[in-house]
Amino acid sequence: MNTIGISQSTHKAITSTLRQVFHLPGFRPLQQEIISYVFMGYSQLAILPTGAGKSLCYQLPSVLLPAPTVVISPLLSLMQEQAQRMRDLGIRAMTWSHWDAPKERREVLNSWRSGKLQLVFLAPERLTHLELLREVSTLPCSLLVVDEAHSISEWGHDFRPDYRRIGRFRRIIGNPPVLALTATATSVVEEDIMRHLDLDAHNWRVTRQSMDRPNIFLGVHVANTIEEKHLAVHKAINQESGAVIVYTWTRRQAEYWGQWLSRSFRERVGIYHAGLSQRERMAVHQDFTKGSLRLVAATTAFGMGIDRSDVRGVLNIGMPPSLDAYTQQWGRAGRDGHKAWARLIVTPGDIIQRHRMLLREKPRIQAVEDVMSMLKDCPIGKPWWWDFNARGKNDIPEHEPIGEVLLMSLEEMEVVELLAKTGHKALITVKKPIRPWMISAIGDRIRRRYLHRLNQFESMKTHIETQRCRHEGISAYFGQSSSSGPDPKECCDICLQGIRNQDEGQKDEILDGWQKLSAWRQHRAEQDHVNPYIIFSDKVLRLLAVRAPKTLDELRQCPGIGSVKLSCYGEDLVALLQRHQTSEMVQSAKTPKEQAWDLFSEGVPLVQVAARINRKPSTVIGYLEEWILLDSTRAWQWYGDSMVHPQIREKIRTVLNQNPEMSLKSLFAALEGQYTYAELRIARAMIKKLRRSSDMGGQPDPDAHTSSRGE
Repeated sequence: MNTIGISQSTHKAITSTLRQVFHLPGFRPLQQEIISYVFMGYSQLAILPTGAGKSLCYQLPSVLLPAPTVVISPLLSLMQEQAQRMRDLGIRAMTWSHWDAPKERREVLNSWRSGKLQLVFLAPERLTHLELLREVSTLPCSLLVVDEAHSISEWGHDFRPDYRRIGRFRRIIGNPPVLALTATATSVVEEDIMRHLDLDAHNWRVTRQSMDRPNIFLGVHVANTIEEKHLAVHKAINQESGAVIVYTWTRRQAEYWGQWLSRSFRERVGIYHAGLSQRERMAVHQDFTKGSLRLVAATTAFGMGIDRSDVRGVLNIGMPPSLDAYTQQWGRAGRDGHKAWARLIVTPGDIIQRHRMLLREKPRIQAVEDVMSMLKDCPIGKPWWWDFNARGKNDIPEHEPIGEVLLMSLEEMEVVELLAKTGHKALITVKKPIRPWMISAIGDRIRRRYLHRLNQFESMKTHIETQRCRHEGISAYFGQSSSSGPDPKECCDICLQGIRNQDEGQKDEILDGWQKLSAWRQHRAEQDHVNPYIIFSDKVLRLLAVRAPKTLDELRQCPGIGSVKLSCYGEDLVALLQRHQTSEMVQSAKTPKEQAWDLFSEGVPLVQVAARINRKPSTVIGYLEEWILLDSTRAWQWYGDSMVHPQIREKIRTVLNQNPEMSLKSLFAALEGQYTYAELRIARAMIKKLRRSSDMGGQPDPDAHTSSRGE
């Protein structure tokens, strides 16, 4: 086990706790790293897919840390279930929520103060509770955990304004280290989380596991009629004997589809949404977790904390609002690593309806002015109850989603102080007068939020309509690379259709290549006295059979071919594969990265490259960084010189000379954020390239001459 700088005694205590308290034989990937950083006192953001074991990353430390671990968790049922699970393991855990009686809340505080607690679960809306805020500044806390941390960011898929008050709560409780956990976060959301938790970039660690789940088949069915939609739902469920979660987007839809499925398959179907009582929701949650319930029709709240690894299918009916939300839901399938599926069934009408819902939320500056006008009439320093749903003088519709955003913005501007909050009402105190510029600033913020939601809609619509691999598309959205290509038949409907569309001659040629590769692998395994799968997996061999790389450079670009395997097997593979694929088939099988590298060789501008391969500019920057390091010509020099001025490159070089292996985030901090990440990445690649060339006796470093002249 990699202890990452912790003492041997701490390492032994962690290992012993894992086995004796949690009864687990070992850690899942990245758990040990995250837990070790907790004991080193770092604040962290852990982005791990659903089912990767995020909860253990704070549950285990809570047993060993000197003071309680405080967990901010969004769902009452999840809090209660986790607290009970911890108590069953002998860990002292309690919850604090609006469902608890005053006597129970007092018991929590007393147990906390007397050192009898190891874990405290808090609902985010309780962070403004006067009783808690009065007491918490005197209570000890070793670790503050933020579950579902994407909810902090207004650019995430499940933004909750109450989460924005966690930073203030952390200051009150004594600024303990933070462990923020989420299954989905783009780079924008990641930066927003760090900023609003008020974390120091120098003492902040990000642990990220790939979002890609190659064991899950992704499919989209666009049904032209309601009847076709029902048939598609029936077909998907009828072909699956295992557990399935059916997601809908409204309570009414959850009720309808739950009843329809129950009638169609003559079995009990759980229904879960916020309109049901707490007891009803808990019953469905527990029955599904225990395996006594196979099918559940639910809104998006269902699934958090579900400890069931054998979910074989996730079916979304209707259009999700974003790829972020959609990915988190289908990620609940196949957590055991076995084959599973995720299907989205949608009609053109669903897409139109989602767009109309967004248009109804289009902000109006008049709505902001009306609410601000009400606040102007409120005496400074006097507590006042603000009803978010109250209509203004211009009869603002109740669906206008500005109340929470206004309150959050005014808190950040230190115009108001939130004293308490319940439902759609907030008890506030106005601290200083409203200024005209504030109306404009808040209006601009609401407009940006609206445009962001439109962009999320367009990304989701692109996923529905795309003709590219769905796994690749989702990985690109999150700025990641998809894993070493799964079997196209088991990947997604687009890849499967691509196989079906190949003519028989192509299929025979690929099959011939696959058979020869398999025979070669078996022969080589016997020579090396190893299992054939140690050399290459079936997935890698299938990919090689399709692409048939003809050179070592082409082979290097294939997923699953690292430098060690390229050195060991590269020449044999290229010689074997040259006879089994036409150049047209190779070109058609190229990844977006390979296409980008071809375009870089032609000198195509970066923006045009991004447009032609349908990738974000930030992703293309990553491709360019790799290409610069590998390009054997001087073509890369044009890109570097046009993107990073030599003087800027010299400043970056000075910092890198002190620590050549410095991470990008550390480099950004060392240069005090003066340069963009794109400039840093390209400059770093050029410096590495030129240093290698100089070390190998190649052309001199042009920047070195510039530096000498400057001296």
